[in-house]
Amino acid sequence: MYPEREPLHRLDQEVLKSKTVSSLSRWSDQIWRFPVDTAGHRHATANWDFELPGGSSTDDCWQPLIDLGKRLLWSIYQNNDGRGTKPLGINEFASSIRYLLQWMAWNDFNDFSEIDEHAASEFVRNVVHEKVNTDSDGISVDSLARLIGILPKIYEQSNEFCDVPGALMARHPFQGRSAYVIARQFCSKESMAIPAVPDEVFVPVVMKAYEWLEAPARDIIRLSTLHEEVRIQYLAAPSSSYTWHMNRLLGRFEFNDLSPMAEPWRQPLIVSSNDRNAAATDDAGQANGATRQLRALIQDLRSACVITLQSGTGMRVSEIAGLQAEPSFEGEWPGCVEVRKSFTGMNELFYIKGRLFKTTEKWVDTEWLAGSRPSGSAYLPPPIKAIVILDTLFRPWRERFDLSDLILSLGATGGLPREHATPNGILCDTLNRGQKLFVRDHVKLPHQWEDWNLTTHQWRKAFAEYMVRSEGSLIDAVSDHFKHMSVAVTEQGYLGNDPILAGVVDDAASREASRLLFEAVNGRTLVAGKMADIVEERKQSISLLFGSEGSDDDKIDRMTALLKEEGVRSWPAEWGDCLFREETARCHFQLKGRFDLTAHRPERSQRCASVCCLCANLMISPAHKDFWFARYEANRASFRENSAFGDRISAAVAADRVRTSAMVLRKLGIVVESLESSEESRLGIGARPEELS
Repeated sequence: MYPEREPLHRLDQEVLKSKTVSSLSRWSDQIWRFPVDTAGHRHATANWDFELPGGSSTDDCWQPLIDLGKRLLWSIYQNNDGRGTKPLGINEFASSIRYLLQWMAWNDFNDFSEIDEHAASEFVRNVVHEKVNTDSDGISVDSLARLIGILPKIYEQSNEFCDVPGALMARHPFQGRSAYVIARQFCSKESMAIPAVPDEVFVPVVMKAYEWLEAPARDIIRLSTLHEEVRIQYLAAPSSSYTWHMNRLLGRFEFNDLSPMAEPWRQPLIVSSNDRNAAATDDAGQANGATRQLRALIQDLRSACVITLQSGTGMRVSEIAGLQAEPSFEGEWPGCVEVRKSFTGMNELFYIKGRLFKTTEKWVDTEWLAGSRPSGSAYLPPPIKAIVILDTLFRPWRERFDLSDLILSLGATGGLPREHATPNGILCDTLNRGQKLFVRDHVKLPHQWEDWNLTTHQWRKAFAEYMVRSEGSLIDAVSDHFKHMSVAVTEQGYLGNDPILAGVVDDAASREASRLLFEAVNGRTLVAGKMADIVEERKQSISLLFGSEGSDDDKIDRMTALLKEEGVRSWPAEWGDCLFREETARCHFQLKGRFDLTAHRPERSQRCASVCCLCANLMISPAHKDFWFARYEANRASFRENSAFGDRISAAVAADRVRTSAMVLRKLGIVVESLESSEESRLGIGARPEELS
């Protein structure tokens, strides 16, 4: 409960006339507005002005009914199941109450006390008729349950209305059954889970976003700096030719990353139809000046950075909107970035410091792992590079208007903020819309995926999936980022202190383990490694665990639940996936001389291809073939080089690795030459036991 919220729903009507419900609204207002703590949102609202029989809800005859609705909403806001409701939750309850009040007005119900089990059944039938039977798209069970669930909520709030008889409901409207159970009787459409960004969209979009962090970012920041310098000059000496001069100067800018011999990545800004072939236009078809085009470039760069952050860290868009750039950390990094040494001291770990808004009554300080690099390296993980770019891009307006938000709104004027228009923090809807426009204008998607409705919510699940699987279709920069993240999580056992994100990644890791087993058992892919041998031996019993009912996804989900109970998940590496089980983990045996039955993840310090190949947890699939082919080629060359020098020990080690690599590749369907037996015998190198049986 929020103790600071006064129980207004119990007060007399005369007293309520002078009461406020928030810093933005009074009880008597037709629209209640509530400030919200969640970044990226303006405010929550409850609109009490809607159509009722004979006119509007503002008519005097309907005020007693509207007063009941207001009292119910406030009671839920002040005390909902023993605690208050977050302001953002107001919208959903207000919508359900408004729907109920309209039904009551049309059916001559004066207050909540008149609604018994029979009336509740009529209300449910009305909702089903309008929302399930009449609506061609229909609504989900969850949505139907939310609408009809306002009735049991009135009953549950009865203790709050001892002095308001009209708000009391004598008996449970559904005879103790939940709204969800009732909804299932009339609706079969389940709520669609938020999908992950599919590979066919993820790969081209993230690749393009990464491209924008290079030359385009440097050029756009240079051009924005030039604009700011000219603005300051004209402040000192105002002139009526400001716009003409600014457009002319911006139009001469060359997008070549300060390399005159390089091919520009885009054409110069279009100043006017007289200077260029055609004038630039915005989405509404209106001509854009050079400053408006610069604004569009800044917004596109912002979108590329946000895509990089979401795809590379799993952060929610509200958490990105809430990032603070000031004060800077140790004078080197924006205020939302912190760099720490890993446990071993071999790596530097980058964390993004921010605020968690979801699952908490009020925001709490949180951090997310954003990447790692070897100590002393100059490498910047892409999400950190994105933050550094955003810090630089919006710094002029932060300094001018004394703001601290990492990302700022550029206002609604169409140009860039001037002295009379102070920018604000960015809205989630703006970031979502910006991503859609970035994809539309700059990304070439496969034909069958051109209509994919990309939303900011989808990146979180995609991030979790890429964290736990090897993916050969990614460009090196994206692939390297996920490898570094995986190494850091394996070494530290820590992804940040966002418990929901950690749970999403763990779920994805268990499902990835289930998927690997499913494909191996059903011969969907070629596999190698000791785990592959175990799967082959126990194929029949493992198949029984997947079951025979339902789709492939249903079977994988069934096994996922079993693996989660056993704590089995996939830990990816370049050479294979570890389906970690502590009782067979060779990396821990290598370190301690025994299997550590308290371990929950691979031992980073001992994890390498040679050790893993001896382990019953290793599953190798075609996704890892590039590693094994490179290992085969490198050790084949090493064998011959050391043979030529007469170094039989080094040659023997290389020969052993060549044999192992060749065997893995053959199991993956790739035929490679083995070392000539004469070469080995000449050096006295006999056949060794294979690492992989």
